[in-house]
Amino acid sequence: MKIKELQLFLFQNAVEMLLPETISYICWPKEWVSALRVEKERYKLKKKLETLNTKIYSIFPDILYIQNDPKALAGERAWIVARKRLPLEHLQTVCEMWFSQIDSTVTIHNENRLIDWKTGTVEALLPEIDENSRYTWVPALISHKLCDTPLQMGIEGGYQGELPFYPICFGRTFEAMSQPIKRADRRDYFSYVYRFKLITRGIENKPLLNVSFGIRRFYQRMPKESKRLLRQKRKASVFVSIPNPFTHESKQSFARFQIEAKGMEVQWAKGYEKLLDDLMIRDSINLFDIIKNPRHYIENKEKQVLIIHNENTFSGKTTTVERGMGLPEREALLKSFQSLFSGLKLLPACKEVKTRFNKNLFPLHAPSGVKELCLEIISDSMIEAVEEVLLNKNIVTEKIDEHCFILNSFPKVTLKVIARTPEGIVKDLDVESYNERATEKHVQSIVQKLRTPSLSQPILSLVEIHDYEKRGQEEFDPKQAIREGLARTRRLSQFIHPLEQENGKERIYKGVLDLLADRGFLRENWSKFTSEGTIISLSLHRINKAGKIHNLPVFTKIKGMDIKYKTFGNDEWKPLEETILNIWRNEQAYLPNPTRENEASIHLKQFFVDELLKVLSEESEKVYVILNASLRNRWMHSIGNGKISLSFIPDIDDVLQSFPNLRVIRINQKDDVPQYFTNSNGNLINKEAGLYLDQTGIYYSVGTRPDTMKSVPNGATKFNSPTKQLAQQRALEIIVLGANEEERDEIARMVDYLRRMVVTYDWHVQLPFSMHMTRTIKKYIGTDDTYTLDDDLEDDLIVEIDKQVVFVLDSTNE
Repeated sequence: MKIKELQLFLFQNAVEMLLPETISYICWPKEWVSALRVEKERYKLKKKLETLNTKIYSIFPDILYIQNDPKALAGERAWIVARKRLPLEHLQTVCEMWFSQIDSTVTIHNENRLIDWKTGTVEALLPEIDENSRYTWVPALISHKLCDTPLQMGIEGGYQGELPFYPICFGRTFEAMSQPIKRADRRDYFSYVYRFKLITRGIENKPLLNVSFGIRRFYQRMPKESKRLLRQKRKASVFVSIPNPFTHESKQSFARFQIEAKGMEVQWAKGYEKLLDDLMIRDSINLFDIIKNPRHYIENKEKQVLIIHNENTFSGKTTTVERGMGLPEREALLKSFQSLFSGLKLLPACKEVKTRFNKNLFPLHAPSGVKELCLEIISDSMIEAVEEVLLNKNIVTEKIDEHCFILNSFPKVTLKVIARTPEGIVKDLDVESYNERATEKHVQSIVQKLRTPSLSQPILSLVEIHDYEKRGQEEFDPKQAIREGLARTRRLSQFIHPLEQENGKERIYKGVLDLLADRGFLRENWSKFTSEGTIISLSLHRINKAGKIHNLPVFTKIKGMDIKYKTFGNDEWKPLEETILNIWRNEQAYLPNPTRENEASIHLKQFFVDELLKVLSEESEKVYVILNASLRNRWMHSIGNGKISLSFIPDIDDVLQSFPNLRVIRINQKDDVPQYFTNSNGNLINKEAGLYLDQTGIYYSVGTRPDTMKSVPNGATKFNSPTKQLAQQRALEIIVLGANEEERDEIARMVDYLRRMVVTYDWHVQLPFSMHMTRTIKKYIGTDDTYTLDDDLEDDLIVEIDKQVVFVLDSTNE
């Protein structure tokens, strides 16, 4: 009998294990606070401390963490916590220089100098450094201790020998990154990375150490396929090894800088040139030379500079190393960690919950009332290739006339394919003439060209367009204008790069499926989906619209195969295509980021409660509400960790407690969801999907891998196979609230099944169907702002963005 278990990389006892460790801390002198504080606003400062703290952390590698908030400065909490005392005179000098730069009128007198360090065990000093700071000092201390001596690595089929690691810190992220390695001279460099976080999980309020593994790849050559190195409005991280200007310590530490595009060139991002001056390394760090000779700086231990590569920042490939790491490498890194910290205990393994799944795609389920569709190919030469794909990929069952087919659906639908010249539609934005109004001008010209007053059924438009980013022409990219202009003429759209680029036929196939999904067609496997009652989900999308950040709340309602959507401020439930095509009209659909002044979170909560009450009043069967854990941050605190219980629905509003048919499911795919090993009869596997339950009642859904990655053997390593993509699916955490134990299993199965029901994929997507499909709506509004890259750690696999295999780059929460 096959027995599968899921071992999460979550450790108990981290706080207790570190209590005997010796640390030192120092407070910010109270006299300095008055010089820095804005008059009459106790916790508001003339200048934020990030620049000073970054400088100090860069110089002194023994620092565990530095507080940035004004409360710490008021003497209420420790300012700097370190593994040992740092020279006071050196700290004093750095602070005085910083003060003189922000306020020349401030003079630090001798009697107002830094007060001496306090040293003791963590246990003894804990009351003085604040209990909540354990979420900082625990991962910081772990990362430093791991880096004390090189790790002895013996990876089967991989790296052998000693490997030094270095502590990396930015914000509240703590890591240990290895010295860059490669297998042979002709290979490119990469580094292994540990990341440490102290977390709690939804229904338990105890701290657990979350240990995750990834790699970092480095820029090593200019991309051949692009004239520009960096994409517009993206910043790349640069790690620079900083010598201590006051001492000659050999201990290596890295400071994190950023670079950005300047025309076709690159420059230091705003504020980082000044930091180079402050650290007295400006003259020795020449950005032009680093770009020209990156390997020299990777290999130079005296002056090491590492530009971090990822495809979301760079315009092309700057390294031959592909993403992901191998299963033996994860196992070896975990064992090395466990040997160093033997006092830590892994949580017990999660047990498998048996699931059933039908992966059939065809025949598609056609939306009610749809008898005929028009597929418009906006291209000079693509129509023949599209028709070939329609027949060869079984999207249609037969050709009944020239450019006319029967769709592989139930009921049958006639599909007419027409060609339209791209002239006047696919063209560069006229930025030179209209500046910031260029997009709207192009929208208006498309509307005038294509408007058809009697058009009732939406047209599906497949638009051929070249890759503006690879050409270094982002400012002229018309995609957003084309999409909005087509939507205003009742056209759903999907873009496709020219067929001569890689996988042209497969991209046509995915593009057509994507359009059918947006029109409301469903996979065949919906016929096997059984759910009594109504499924409601609330999605919140963060969008950059015309240079401003907006939040778009979207409700989804599933009742059998009837799926409807409702945006904020809208009174009607509409099918997906009507929601998409009318979103440009609804300026009331957005909320700003929540503050005390604008009460945005109150408006969202009211919207949620009002709509849910309407559904509950009409429904006698079960009502399942799916909420993303990201809402706990600033929007719905009642679904936060430690505030929810399996037996009760969250305390969102008192009136909801009176409905016995209400069930709430909190899902989480953020970076606090742990990595894992899947164990099948004692063998580690890296490919199979499954649903698992841990002892606390939390479920973890592991998705299937794309077919293109199933051929990679479990024994493959990044060290020996750097040009292969090696990845592990990221788990989705599911917490079912307000249900009994047996019912919870069925609800978790329902959520797991909903991840497998998107038309465009043969495998899981990261979110349930109802939430995944709302991502389509925001494509018609503005730029997705959720990919604000923060640290470039390449960790697990998500399959859901722009119909491609996408790897997680931990980013700012929505």
